[in-house]
Amino acid sequence: MSATCEIDFENNPRKIVYAGKLLRGTVRLNLTKNTIVRSVYIRIKGKAFAAWDSDDVEVKEEYFNEKMYFIGSRGSAGKIRLKAGKYKFTFEFILPSNVPSSIEGKIGQIKYTVRVVLDMPLWMNKVFKEPFILMKALNLNDLPSLRQPLIGEKTKDVDCFGLFSPKTITITARAPVGGFLPRQTVNLEIHVHSQSSVAVSKFSAELIQLISYSVEYKSCGFKTKYNEEEEKTLFLMTIDGCSGNEEKIVHLDVAIPPTPPTEILMSKAIKVTYLIRITALTLGLYKNLTLDLPITIGSYPFQY
Repeated sequence: MSATCEIDFENNPRKIVYAGKLLRGTVRLNLTKNTIVRSVYIRIKGKAFAAWDSDDVEVKEEYFNEKMYFIGSRGSAGKIRLKAGKYKFTFEFILPSNVPSSIEGKIGQIKYTVRVVLDMPLWMNKVFKEPFILMKALNLNDLPSLRQPLIGEKTKDVDCFGLFSPKTITITARAPVGGFLPRQTVNLEIHVHSQSSVAVSKFSAELIQLISYSVEYKSCGFKTKYNEEEEKTLFLMTIDGCSGNEEKIVHLDVAIPPTPPTEILMSKAIKVTYLIRITALTLGLYKNLTLDLPITIGSYPFQY
């Protein structure tokens, strides 16, 4: 059988939709020859999947799985002859509001798809698939604590391998609030106080997306919990450092790219959080000083 199919979302070429909203579109099916089917339907599906090959562990979650029939019906056993030609169908689904955003990681993913299926009586079904991005809305106004300034501090001892009394480098970082939107900039103020002769060659700020995976399973009759965490750097900026025994204030601006909002509630298996990692790169054999500031990325801005 030779057939082609186009699945278009109404006024939505980027195929980005929000949880709880209406998804509407058009299916254009082109059959180049007469075709026998039991039915033709569209299926919309949302699921999470993660797997660890080395440990033979996997986790699955299904959020919804809905069908809409264009030709025929559920459980239809009869044969329907479709003439060669072009067919046009429309569809609409109201998406659930209590589902997580799409995410793509190395270990797992949360994925949403629309599939058009030709249910064939004698052959394998012909399936046409179109993925779309679902975004779960997060209103920053629902989390009033995020309006407060975000402050973090970290101190590192530099003791010259124990030959002298310990000296320290302290960095204190401050952001105006704890919640932001994609395409906003986080203006960081970093106060550096070095009581050591060890210089800092550079300061860097990374925006990191943390994807956390969790699954509980039984092994030899016992419950075992498996956790894994994946880091993805979304933005990186570096500036000059400071000399030893110096106190100064530096500024770093972290740009937030388009990215899904923070998500820790809707999926038991996969959670998405964000942090800004500030690093003071020290010279010589000393370990770098790092400070992590957790931030929340939302969908709706603060109202003042």
